[in-house]
Amino acid sequence: MCPCPAAVLLAVAAVYDRRTTFVTDMAESRILITQNGTVGVINIIREGTVQNAFPFKKAYQELLKKGVTEFVIDLNSCELIDDTFLGILLGLGLEVKQKGSCHVRVFKANESLLTLFRGVGLDRLFN
Repeated sequence: MCPCPAAVLLAVAAVYDRRTTFVTDMAESRILITQNGTVGVINIIREGTVQNAFPFKKAYQELLKKGVTEFVIDLNSCELIDDTFLGILLGLGLEVKQKGSCHVRVFKANESLLTLFRGVGLDRLFN
């Protein structure tokens, strides 16, 4: 949950220059997934909810199959994460932990999301 190192931030900038996949595009929220080599950036805009949790899960599982070893979860524009989406994030953290060579980093989470992550132990799975 600490700020991303410069190398990851450069990778994030490079990823945003690449093709972006819209996992969901609902009026209330949007999830953008981008891949650049072994780095996958997940940008959650407005809300991570039950409506977009399972498409998100399918997308990150596809990234794992494609060899992504570094996940950056960009929460700069995220206001809310519900319990279903939180469970999916926990699943991502556990899958990555089992692989051993993968990492998940949280980027620009607001204080309420950080408190939520600490409350359920996601801060121990994510950097």
